[in-house]
Amino acid sequence: MLHRNFIFRYFIYSLFGLLMIAFTPARGEMSISSSTSLDTFNYDLDNLHLKLEKLDAHWQFSPFGEGQLTVEKMHAKRLIITIGDGTARSSETGLPERIKPPFPIKLQQAEVAEVLIIKNGETQIYSHVKFDLDANAKTIKLNSLSADTPWGKAAATLQMGASKPFPLSGTISVKKAETSTLKNAAPTLNYDVKFELTGDLQTLNFASTSLLTKQNGQFAINQSQQANVISAAQIKLTGQIGLTGDYPLSATIAINELKPERLFNPSQQQNFPASKLNFNLTLQGKLLPKLESTLQFSAQDSQWQDQALISNGKIFIEDNQIRHIDFQANVANNIIKANGSLGQANSKLNWQADLADLSKLGAGYSGKANANGTVIGALDNLALQFNIIAEKLNLPGGFNTEKLEGQATINAGANGKLDGAFKANNLQYGKYTLNNGSLMLTGTQAKHQLSITAQDKAFKFNSTFAGGLEPDTNRWQGLLQSLNLEGANPIKLSAPAPFVVDSNGVAIEKLKLQLANGQLIIDILKLGTDGFSSMGSATQIALEDLPQTLFTLPTTLQGNPVFSGKWDLKATDSVNGNFSLWREAGDFTLTTADGKKQTLGLEEISLSADFLNNAATAQVKLTGKNIGSLEAQFSTALTKIDSSFALITNAPLMLKGKAQLHSLAWLPLPPPLMEASFDGAIDVSVAANGTVGEPNLSGYVNGKNLQLNLPTEGVDFKNGRLEASFENKQLLIKKASWQGGDGTINITGSVLFDKSKPTIDLDWVADKFTAISRADRLLTLNGTGKTSLLNDMLTISGNFSIDKGLVELADEDTPALGDDVVVLGQTEIAPESALRILLNGLRIDLGKDFTLRGRGLDAELTGALTFTGLTQYRPHTEGVIQVKKGTYMAYGQVLAIERGIINFNGTVDNPGLNIRAMRNSKPINAGIEITGTAFIPITKLVSDPSVADSEKLSWLVLGHGMDQTTKNDYGLLSLAAGVLLSQGQSVPLQTQLARAAGLDEFSFAGGDATSASVVFGKRLTSNLYLSYQKSISGLLDVARLTFNITSRWSLRAEAGTESAVDVLYTFSFK
Repeated sequence: MLHRNFIFRYFIYSLFGLLMIAFTPARGEMSISSSTSLDTFNYDLDNLHLKLEKLDAHWQFSPFGEGQLTVEKMHAKRLIITIGDGTARSSETGLPERIKPPFPIKLQQAEVAEVLIIKNGETQIYSHVKFDLDANAKTIKLNSLSADTPWGKAAATLQMGASKPFPLSGTISVKKAETSTLKNAAPTLNYDVKFELTGDLQTLNFASTSLLTKQNGQFAINQSQQANVISAAQIKLTGQIGLTGDYPLSATIAINELKPERLFNPSQQQNFPASKLNFNLTLQGKLLPKLESTLQFSAQDSQWQDQALISNGKIFIEDNQIRHIDFQANVANNIIKANGSLGQANSKLNWQADLADLSKLGAGYSGKANANGTVIGALDNLALQFNIIAEKLNLPGGFNTEKLEGQATINAGANGKLDGAFKANNLQYGKYTLNNGSLMLTGTQAKHQLSITAQDKAFKFNSTFAGGLEPDTNRWQGLLQSLNLEGANPIKLSAPAPFVVDSNGVAIEKLKLQLANGQLIIDILKLGTDGFSSMGSATQIALEDLPQTLFTLPTTLQGNPVFSGKWDLKATDSVNGNFSLWREAGDFTLTTADGKKQTLGLEEISLSADFLNNAATAQVKLTGKNIGSLEAQFSTALTKIDSSFALITNAPLMLKGKAQLHSLAWLPLPPPLMEASFDGAIDVSVAANGTVGEPNLSGYVNGKNLQLNLPTEGVDFKNGRLEASFENKQLLIKKASWQGGDGTINITGSVLFDKSKPTIDLDWVADKFTAISRADRLLTLNGTGKTSLLNDMLTISGNFSIDKGLVELADEDTPALGDDVVVLGQTEIAPESALRILLNGLRIDLGKDFTLRGRGLDAELTGALTFTGLTQYRPHTEGVIQVKKGTYMAYGQVLAIERGIINFNGTVDNPGLNIRAMRNSKPINAGIEITGTAFIPITKLVSDPSVADSEKLSWLVLGHGMDQTTKNDYGLLSLAAGVLLSQGQSVPLQTQLARAAGLDEFSFAGGDATSASVVFGKRLTSNLYLSYQKSISGLLDVARLTFNITSRWSLRAEAGTESAVDVLYTFSFK
């Protein structure tokens, strides 16, 4: 900055000195035109030494009036400006009173190919300097100036007075827009900013307004809004710099409406907390004799994920060193602090992060953490120390742990001591869980050892790294000394492998891993800023060497063939290389549906792929005596997107394949069908060209004797046939059929391969087709339907009738945890977006033979329902279901359903009810009647002939009137009354009354009217219970206080009509 200020001041002086010497016209009465050439020109001006090389100019001088020198064109190869030591303070040279050229000067086209500024052995280079200048006794006007500078392309306009203090105004813009093609290049900041200048050569004012964005994967600061680019913040800068004395500097920076999520790629924005930040920064200081400045900043009206962000700080900088830092930021009850200095040998920075609620920091975070530490010493020789403890920690990506604690100390210097220890309990990453994990670090920076251990019930892992840090390059180099995994898929390191970590990435060489059966050899593996590269081989790899999460055999297959392979891949700006995999030996044994075992007779299994500048070709081949053959060739091209490669929809496509398979029973099925068996024969021939998103297909698919059997669900489809052909972008299903029971289902339609989402349009006809058949479930269908899939919406319509149906309900609901139950250590994985299912007028008629049994119900149903709407929102349902005949068992009695009507005219889960069930008891026939809706049922007692409710209940439950009721019958009647009066709610009436009164118990005791009593109870503590019992018609009036000493021993005191102290021992029979 000082260099630029000095040259700005002396630029005018140097220019005029150059012109007056280069152009020496003769006096006369007419205009003089001439050309001037100089090989070398040297000139000293105060503390500046100017050297101009290879000057060519064409000029014209008019002596009339004041005279005017017009330089029409000037070109110089190089201008070297050397600044002497005497320029430390501008006051030593001072400003002249005025700059007065002897005559007006007009410089029209001037260019200096290269300008070098040299001071104290350091050189800055400016190239392609072009300018246009007008000067007279009053004004110096720089009409235009452009140059390539170390900071980008610069352009300026300036107007300055010719008298002290030389008032000026103008603009300077600097633009840098580049995408680095160099490997290992650090991320760059592109900008296009403009500064407004005012003031004079003693005090210069500047101001700028710009926008912060991200373009083409790089941060950018632009002076105006760009098309199709969303800005992340507005930056306003105003300031002043003195050009005399110690060069005082002051500036104010306002960063408004900063939204950090907009600085990430669109795919990452949803994972970043939505924020709105506003910062004010003020800078005060001076530039000479050394840099001294104080930066203060604060956050105003800022939010981080809907939480107020409060932040402020102060930084004092002296001679490129941070002498003092004082910083604090709060988000809700999360606090981060820092205080101290940084950059000097004796500096010390203390920091602390008290994160009491991580959920306030962003989606995917939860738990609490506390960390603190120190940073000591100069920046190139730091010493670090920190401690951390976290509980119930959850981080984005599925990482969580019940508890994490640790500490680390890194002393400065190559021989500085390293010491660290970290432990995690109940660690989980995605679906992988660990009981415990630990990391230990010991040694010095130059030579240390890192040990990692992890264990769970199913496995135990440990690994050791040994090496050192090179301080000059910040490169860690060493060995992977050991690696051992014990469990179902054991892995062991055969020999130490060289391992390197630096700013470019990670690299490992000569890695040999022994598996349970085979061996994996990685000759080289590099992952870093310049991409990915790997070369290696695999020999005698058996399927049991692979985790079940990667590959699971169908239950119908047994065996363990072995495979070998090799690869050599590089992915930098493009993907190049190859890989191949082939079967070495071994076979599978297939268990057929009838229990017979047969080998597949494998002859060849091979897969290979080649990559050349992103062009990809692949081949696959499979042959076996008892399964047939499959062969395919595929070619396309990959596209680089950000830092990875992807197969996009407009990638070119070439495909040719054929398959003649005698059996399909060996094919892996998706997880929901793991217990199913699938078999048959298929003949396929397919060819394609075009693009991945819009393929041009041709060929056919024929299948016969297709079978799908899933005994656990009662599915048994057989004699399936398929006749289909590929035409352009679709698969035309001419005929597809299955046999279920004595009936069939026939399907026709098409599958359109449109970009990344297929479109399906199917019509099906069922004729006495048995879809499900097992002891407790039977469904035989007749009718027609239509299914279509478009934009992730599956639409189902049709008109079906059930020829024969049976559903038996389980005796009890499957136990399930409530929504408010939290399982410790369990990771919540967001489910993938499910396929939307739309029922579009789907009508189902129960027919004449549909039976519903279970939970006391045995009924034959008739009626029909029509469904319309999305299943996820409970579709609108219309129709009526009636009980043709049936019974319901309650209170040990069989009730005959005299009327059973369920009306649907709304959501499927809230029909209208009109049900009457009676107990055939003489002379009083009693029962219950349920009306209302499923959400709000209304239950009442009924009888024929009509009697009092107490009599109805007695005849319903006991089969006789109240006059025949015994002491033992009252308890049963009380329970039945509570259930009936609770209107179907899960909480009995007595419990509802107790809760309303703030009690834990409200009940009735006694076997008849004489001994009946009311009991109130309240638990005072976990071990102390108070109860009060009051007789309804008798004299009993007792208060009891019970103290539980242990789970079996208790002490009970009674007071009232009966007073006593009892010691009780409780035991039970199981």
